Amino acid sequence: MADQDIKMLIERIMAEARTHQSARFSNEIYADEPILKTGRQMQNFLPDQYRKMREISRWQDDPKGGAGRWLSEAELFYRQGLLMADFEDDCPYNGTFKSYFPTYNAMSDRQLRGYFTWRAQVRRGTVEETSTSFAFLYLYELICGIGVDDPLDGFNKIKAFWDVYRAFEPGIDRFARVWLQDYAVFHGLDPKLLRDSKTVMFDNALIELRRAARDLVPAPAPSGQTPKRRKTSEPTLPFPPDEVREERLMTAINALSTYNLSNSRLDRSHHRDLRHVACAVYVRMARYYDTHRKTGIVASLFGEETAMPYTMFASAVFFAPERHEDCEYRLDPIHIYRCQNGFWECMRIHGSRQKSSKLGEMMRACDQRLRLALDPAHPLKEEKVPKYLAKII
Repeated sequence: MADQDIKMLIERIMAEARTHQSARFSNEIYADEPILKTGRQMQNFLPDQYRKMREISRWQDDPKGGAGRWLSEAELFYRQGLLMADFEDDCPYNGTFKSYFPTYNAMSDRQLRGYFTWRAQVRRGTVEETSTSFAFLYLYELICGIGVDDPLDGFNKIKAFWDVYRAFEPGIDRFARVWLQDYAVFHGLDPKLLRDSKTVMFDNALIELRRAARDLVPAPAPSGQTPKRRKTSEPTLPFPPDEVREERLMTAINALSTYNLSNSRLDRSHHRDLRHVACAVYVRMARYYDTHRKTGIVASLFGEETAMPYTMFASAVFFAPERHEDCEYRLDPIHIYRCQNGFWECMRIHGSRQKSSKLGEMMRACDQRLRLALDPAHPLKEEKVPKYLAKII
């Protein structure tokens, strides 16, 4: 229907309404006339709540009469978010919104209406694909405590939204995983909530590698004495093998190695043999690193354990109205956060958080050489490895 036809229809309805009112009431009585708007007029309509939000100024006067200050973008977002915490709209937006650090301030009126319409559906349990910047803005709200009842509720809402929205945008994993962990640390939530996270599982594997190296490698000689060099052929694992201990170590090796022995044909036919050789090679390599390198095997492959400054909710728009109290939070035995005077640091193994190609080289060499003895019909192509590794195997 053309715009001219719509206007004519509205005028006819309005005229009929006025005639109807004049027939029922005297000239001394006045009644409200119906207000009819076109779809285009409704789209341009802006509820008062948005105007109130826009009126929050970046400049804040000092209530005590001192010098005022400019709000940061994060604090302005936080204040506007509190005002809009319970607001809902019903004006879908089919356009796109892209912003590196999305905030309400970065959106047009139509985009704002579309966001709060989409958010209302998310809160009712219907998560639909939208502009990725809308999704990130929603996460910003949650980590700022906007629309949450308490920290545990916030944690659950971040996790639930991430679990669903990652199907639309897998790239959200990179940020949501860190923010969810930061949220638990910042609010002192039970570390068990993160026991299935990739970070904790990676740390647990590192702990197992370090434990094996520490328990099975001789302690260093006292200062001033030359440590005795032991033959690499000297056994370091009991035989028959400690099944439980070796299985834990094998699992950790597979978690951190670019070459996963559990995918090997030999693992299916000779699991115990492959496991024993792989574990024995690892602990002997740990000894080799202790006697021939400046750092142990775990530090050489994955980095040193040290404390470094840490930024909570990095790459997010985040604001906390009060300075965080001093605290210590142990995510796991080798991953500890500390806050002092509002500044955070993180004690962990700082280095590669990826699977190790050097550890993968060791494990593939184990598989290749053991196949020659146990399954020669299905050999692996031999690759060049260091002489000391070949000798240890």
